[in-house]
Amino acid sequence: MKTAFLDPKPQNPPYAELTVSDTAVGLAEATPAMPEGTKRAYIACETANVRWKADGSDPTSSAGHLIVAGDSVSFTNRDYTDLLKAIKFIRVTVDAKLTITYDP
Repeated sequence: MKTAFLDPKPQNPPYAELTVSDTAVGLAEATPAMPEGTKRAYIACETANVRWKADGSDPTSSAGHLIVAGDSVSFTNRDYTDLLKAIKFIRVTVDAKLTITYDP
């Protein structure tokens, strides 16, 4: 598992969960939704593989960046506001759960 930490450390960073199924979803569908003005995020893939894209097109089960269950991706070293608004996820074979920590 890859691990990263938000730096500098935010105070009480918001935490969310996102269920990923066979329709592409973004962070706006997370519970709770991504806070307005979020610049950075740490996203862990908890239960099953997913793919993601942030180029304006939807990922598919065979196209997009793969995140394997138990792995994570972090957007933590600069302002990723536009990317985080554009990113979408889709499951590879079965529904997956993502956990997210935001740095607004």
